[in-house]
Amino acid sequence: MAYHNLGSFEESLIYLETARAQLTQTERERLLNKKKQDWRKSRGPAEQNMIAAAEGQKDGSSLQQKIEVHDDEITLPSESKLYIIACKGNVYQSCGDDEQSMLQYMLGWNEAVALGEKDWAAVFINSIGLLSFYNLRYELAWKCFSLVTSFRGREYGPRSADTATSWNNTACCLLCMSRTSESRVLFEQARNVFVEALGDRHPRSLVANKNCVKARRSQTIVHTQNMKANIAMRPDADRLLLGKDIVINAAPLESKTLSKVSTSKSKGGKKKKK
Repeated sequence: MAYHNLGSFEESLIYLETARAQLTQTERERLLNKKKQDWRKSRGPAEQNMIAAAEGQKDGSSLQQKIEVHDDEITLPSESKLYIIACKGNVYQSCGDDEQSMLQYMLGWNEAVALGEKDWAAVFINSIGLLSFYNLRYELAWKCFSLVTSFRGREYGPRSADTATSWNNTACCLLCMSRTSESRVLFEQARNVFVEALGDRHPRSLVANKNCVKARRSQTIVHTQNMKANIAMRPDADRLLLGKDIVINAAPLESKTLSKVSTSKSKGGKKKKK
């Protein structure tokens, strides 16, 4: 993760894969030792003495040949496995590879559900929501944050800072979807919980307070024609490229076309004398 923070994303991925390989090797050795112990216990005293003598002479080949650990027997600890997947998703997201990042988050979500790890499932759903929000897919992000809100409210309670964080994220999506009144209610709920749980000077409390101000102001200008004010209220305003009015110059008509039009008009306007 140090390489990740320094911006060396390839090195970060290499070390994450190395960590996974080391965990796999550690688990392989643990299973092998367990199988050895179980095999020894299943033998009689005489055979156990023979095995001990062979191992004392550094000749445990007979035991090694009978005991093997296959790859499909190795299962990494849930916490370590899911943590590595989440880290890889974060690295891919940081280097701009959103497709690979989404694949990692989806993989982690499926693994967490299969393992019954509800907390980790919520972590990956939240990550999918954040990635979707930054890609301007506000409706998908809103659905993800709504799921996280339901889980955290049920598991941690309505006075938890984690629950308030999911309220804040959901409100950001609603604000971008022009559902201003709903977003303002959630922003205010999140701010109240942050102030109560973390204090009024905590970074989360300060951000939630700014979001409340944005939502309150957007309610007053959303129906106006003030384009600059509307743009300033958008959460992604810092990523917008602003410019002046664009004037499109029309291509002039060809001279031949103009002459034909004038000729036809002049002929049509003449009358024959009787």
